[in-house]
Amino acid sequence: MKKIMVLLLLSFSSTWAFEIPGKDDLAIHGFISQGYLLSNKNNFFSKSKDGTFEFNELGINFSTDLTPSLRLGIQFFARDLGRLSNDKITVDWAFADYHFNDALGLRVGKMKLPIGLYNKIRDLDMLRTNIILPQSIYNEAWRDVTSGNKGVQIYGTMWNELLGSIQYQGQLGTVSIDDKSGVAYTAVDNIPTPILVTIENMSVAYMNTAALFWDTPIEGLRLGQTIYSISVKSKVQHQRSVGVQVDPVTKTPVYDHNNQMILLEWSQNNDQGRVTNLNTGEGGSGAVFVDAESGLDAMVVTEETSPYFLKAFGKIAVQGADDFIKVKSTNLTSSLEYTWNDLVLAFEYSRVSYNLKLGDLPAEKFYSMGFYGSATYRFSELFEMGLYYSEYYRDDHDKDGKNSWETQYLGKHRSWLKDSAVSTRFDLTDAWVLKFEYHLLDGAAWILNIDNRDDYARYWHLFATKVNYRF
Repeated sequence: MKKIMVLLLLSFSSTWAFEIPGKDDLAIHGFISQGYLLSNKNNFFSKSKDGTFEFNELGINFSTDLTPSLRLGIQFFARDLGRLSNDKITVDWAFADYHFNDALGLRVGKMKLPIGLYNKIRDLDMLRTNIILPQSIYNEAWRDVTSGNKGVQIYGTMWNELLGSIQYQGQLGTVSIDDKSGVAYTAVDNIPTPILVTIENMSVAYMNTAALFWDTPIEGLRLGQTIYSISVKSKVQHQRSVGVQVDPVTKTPVYDHNNQMILLEWSQNNDQGRVTNLNTGEGGSGAVFVDAESGLDAMVVTEETSPYFLKAFGKIAVQGADDFIKVKSTNLTSSLEYTWNDLVLAFEYSRVSYNLKLGDLPAEKFYSMGFYGSATYRFSELFEMGLYYSEYYRDDHDKDGKNSWETQYLGKHRSWLKDSAVSTRFDLTDAWVLKFEYHLLDGAAWILNIDNRDDYARYWHLFATKVNYRF
């Protein structure tokens, strides 16, 4: 109870808006968000099992109308979620916007991406009931990339008395990716073959988006379709690995991949291990040690005839030199939102294609899939409540994880994430908003291996809270 009282006092969020005296055409807005996370088993992008305040956002933006048609704006933004971002100040958006007419506008600079219903406003916590958006569509690890891109955008609204209005946006551009970003970590985790990689120098050739949103003649009903495609190239240090089966009692894995049988003989008494290719008879032995980076038992075999690298319970590989990994991905998201008085219903479905090429290995092609349904209702000026159910699958053709290389030592539940969430929002005054949120989760997809060290529970709980202040 003491922890809860402390977090209520310390987690806060503020939003302010004002104008510089004498500069009526310059608007300045800002927000600060501080939250708290607590989970019982898996770490949610942070050390949430211990409880963490490493969950905050802050930003300040400036905008002005130079002419009735030309608008300039910029926002500086920082956030923290465990090891992600660490309050690094970035330019969240900065653009020049020329509005020719309602049907056509042009923006150049860095713009927010119109992915789904809520991506463009996800930084503004006070505009929604949820604390954590459904991870099936709005994954936190990819947030730094899907937030916005640098380039050019056209947009407009077309209206018809019988058909309603259609808003469109199209963007061509690119985005910068940090080697320590959530995208880099998930790239390592989600390679659909048992390959050990270290990613460096991530670069994006393009990230293009298009969106259509239709406010239908049915009052309150809005439909949307968005698409974005991205091409990423990274330098990697990799080891080519083989499949694994592990005897949990003897700790003697037997490897079978591409008609090669690799036997690991593991001695607990003298900390020695040996690997042998049963087809060729080649093999080698070496001392077992604790890998400093992963905290796992590891062994390096130095014989030239068998340069194997081993990590206990799962990954054996031929050591490789620097290479390049290329990923092309396309995301299609369909959206529906219906508002009736104080009730808001939403449903979104996303399917993402991946084409992955690592060095001279054959290209890997697979599709992920996710969806959610949500409902929020404002009972009074004081109280609002929301519910959602979300599902995500890393491979749409292997939803139960039977064919995933990871499931052999991490469990099939690494292949999906099912999330039932309930959110409460209290508008204490016009300035203060308090939120609580609970998640019942099944599965461990999306959460980072670097936070969980190959140890994933299937069923777990997550609690989040935030307090918002604005004036």
